[in-house]
Amino acid sequence: MKTTKPTAQVATTPTAALCRADAAAYVALSDTTFEKLIREGHAPAPRRISSKRVVWLRRELDEWLESLPVSDLPPPANTGTRNPEKSSAHVYTDADRKGGAA
Repeated sequence: MKTTKPTAQVATTPTAALCRADAAAYVALSDTTFEKLIREGHAPAPRRISSKRVVWLRRELDEWLESLPVSDLPPPANTGTRNPEKSSAHVYTDADRKGGAA
């Protein structure tokens, strides 16, 4: 009888703790800007979960984001829209495929 190794379970619940890179991405900041805000005391400090590992709590990041003032600056005029790219590509015809002129 052949035995199979157990397969790893994939977590479907979001984790409560995030590493630095994931925490920065979660709050839509670059790693550098996120670290600067932490050093200045403007963003949540990390939590030590072992002697060499720190994480940020998702809940604390959410609370911090919600505590920030609402911006009075409107988004740029082009936000959320894409201009269709103008194609300069040649449209091939049957004549092109057969080696003739278009």
